[in-house]
Amino acid sequence: MAEDKLTVKKLEELLNAGGVHPDMISRKRDGTFILRRGYFYRMGATPEGWAAKIGEVLKGVATVLESGDHWAAFSGRAPLQRQSHFWVIIQ
Repeated sequence: MAEDKLTVKKLEELLNAGGVHPDMISRKRDGTFILRRGYFYRMGATPEGWAAKIGEVLKGVATVLESGDHWAAFSGRAPLQRQSHFWVIIQ
């Protein structure tokens, strides 16, 4: 995979095969990807735990650079970027 350019589609296939199902994958101009997983209740989940799982699945393909938690009051009409979600940046 090192010689192949990583695309959103390839990344989604790799993650799904590893049991990680992000709600949104975006590619930035600098070549990094942002993965987001929305939540209403955290149910004990943490952004660090989700980033660790992504790091295990993508070992040797991509590196986790950052992770975090964006909390927002519930709004049913808001897009995922404005709702509560965990985010992970990979390269």
